[in-house]
Amino acid sequence: MRYAIVFLGFLLQNLLQFVLQLILAWSYGTASAMDAYYAAMTLPVAISAMVAGAVQPLIVTALGQDRKSSEDTSAVPCLVWIPLVVCCLTAAVLTLISLPLMSWLHPGFTEQKSVETAQLFRILVWLVPCNAAIGLMQAVLNGFLRFGVPAAAGVLGPLLTVTLVPLLVPSLGIAAVAWATLAGAVLNVAIQTPLAQRLLRSQTGRGALQKVRQLLPLAVPIVLGMVLLKIDPLVDRYVSSFLDDGSISRFGYAFRVITIFVTLASGTLSTVAFPVIAQRASAGTDQIVHEVSRALRMLLTLVVPAVVVFLCFSGPLVRDLFERGAFTAADTVAVARLIRISALFLAGAALGELGAKVFFVLDDSRTPTLIGGCCLVLGMIAKLILVPTQGITALAWIAACVFAGAGIGTMTVLARRIGMQIFTGVLIQLVRCTAAAAVAAGIGFALLQTTIPFPAVVGLSLGAVGYFAAMAMLDAETGALVRTVLAGSTASGSTASGSTAAGSSQTGTDGDTTEAS
Repeated sequence: MRYAIVFLGFLLQNLLQFVLQLILAWSYGTASAMDAYYAAMTLPVAISAMVAGAVQPLIVTALGQDRKSSEDTSAVPCLVWIPLVVCCLTAAVLTLISLPLMSWLHPGFTEQKSVETAQLFRILVWLVPCNAAIGLMQAVLNGFLRFGVPAAAGVLGPLLTVTLVPLLVPSLGIAAVAWATLAGAVLNVAIQTPLAQRLLRSQTGRGALQKVRQLLPLAVPIVLGMVLLKIDPLVDRYVSSFLDDGSISRFGYAFRVITIFVTLASGTLSTVAFPVIAQRASAGTDQIVHEVSRALRMLLTLVVPAVVVFLCFSGPLVRDLFERGAFTAADTVAVARLIRISALFLAGAALGELGAKVFFVLDDSRTPTLIGGCCLVLGMIAKLILVPTQGITALAWIAACVFAGAGIGTMTVLARRIGMQIFTGVLIQLVRCTAAAAVAAGIGFALLQTTIPFPAVVGLSLGAVGYFAAMAMLDAETGALVRTVLAGSTASGSTASGSTAAGSSQTGTDGDTTEAS
């Protein structure tokens, strides 16, 4: 049921993200204004994701320790409120230096483009505290196994964004997108905060600072890793600012399509699996191995069809979704090429996130940080050398190789640490997924030969139905998930509220989840 609730939340959220990208593509295409929007978005999302990504594992770990301890104290309130105060102060300072900061981060921009970017940045910078709050509240709710409220918030926030954009664009232009994005994030925070506050009140703060100090050895490597991870998109924008107008936008459209699939795959798994694995840690290594093996099989179930879509259907899908209005056929070719390259990124990112979370449960944040950090540093060096001369395609290849290398490296070391049994059933599951994906691809190819409107979108939808139907027959675990999702979709309201009331968290962030993921 947990996987079903989170999956449904992610699915609805990402459908809304698709709608938002359609609106942006039709209205602005790959124009200079979209480059400015994506550039202004990068730093706020990077900072907020850095804070949330570094503190979330500490909150879940602290909650796990609280359950095993008889002491009437907790570090969780400090781990929530102190970072949020810092984020608010950071946003205020960045607002004051917006123009020189944007000019420095994007040296290839013209003066006019830098001014436009700074104007958007002064709006979007307040995503720093909002997105950080979303992530930290989700961590609290996840730690108490409360998934219904975050799932609802992750849908309603983007829904508000999608509703506001077409209403505000005629009067505000591209600034409307920034204001709508911020409004969606504020609504997300407003929905999650009441329940999170009630749960935090149950955690007394006496001796909290001492507890925080005990978590610092785990925190330092996580923070360093998040700093490197979130510097990476800033490097992307730096090198891309020297390229032709539209390069940043094309990479942004491609990455948003990729992010939707990454969120559905690794996001669903990490949201549910991390707290469960953390709770199993006290039961010994065998229980951790069992949960990791189960998560890996589910990861394959979700990743394999996405890779098939990227490799075989990216061109028709981009054409159906975006190619109208200001989005041209040349944009379709460029974005589809970037998506095909990023199939490798998808697989690597999913493996890396799952592996890193398991290491956190094992109280080892240094190993995934070292592996990921080395890959990221090498990638940054390659980007600075190659992208200005080789173009945006080189950026996509480097990003894909970096995340694939980090994901494979992390899972390899994890297997050596806790045992090769984590791969139990993985090969058989891969065969099942490949066979089911072939069925889905056949449906997609058949529909592309017809004259129906939007054949790729219809093919994606029917192919997904065919894939999960085939997997439900081939794999008992997937069959159980499908039945639960179907049951949840027929009574989603009662399911979500029931989960919230009965249990003891994570979905979307800002209406624009690219860098945050």
